[in-house]
Amino acid sequence: MTHPISFAAAGDLASTRELADEAYRRRLDNNPMIAAMAWTEAITFARLAAARGQSEDQTSLVYLLSSFASWLGAQGQVALATTFEGQALALAEVMAESGCDEMADMIAGSGHRLPAAVFEEARRFRDAVDRSNNQLDLTE
Repeated sequence: MTHPISFAAAGDLASTRELADEAYRRRLDNNPMIAAMAWTEAITFARLAAARGQSEDQTSLVYLLSSFASWLGAQGQVALATTFEGQALALAEVMAESGCDEMADMIAGSGHRLPAAVFEEARRFRDAVDRSNNQLDLTE
C-alpha cells in the first residue's frame, strides 16, 4: 500500500488534503510539543493544498492559521500567535480582494477584536511577499 505522502509529493491534491486533515486530528494530543508539531504539519500541508487548490483550501488555511494562533496564545506564545494570526489575516485580505464575500465579512466582523499588532503583521507579511514576487505565495 502506498502512503498518501507519495501521492502528495507527486502533486495529488486529495492526498495533500488528507495529510493536512490527519495532522490536524493529532493536534489534540495532551503533550504540547506533539500538539505543536501536529499543528505545524497540518499548516504545511494546508499551505501546499491552498497553493494548488480551490478557495476552500485557502479558507481551510485561514482557519488553521488563526486556530493555531489561538492555541499559541493559550500557551503564552503571544508574539508567535501574532505572527500566525497576521498570516491568516493577510490571506483573508487577499481572498476578500479577489471577491470572497465570506472572508470580507470575517474581516469586517473581527476587525474590532484583533490587536493592532495583527494588522501590522499582516501588512508586513504582504509587503514581504510583494517584494519577493508580487503575489501571495502560500508555499512559504
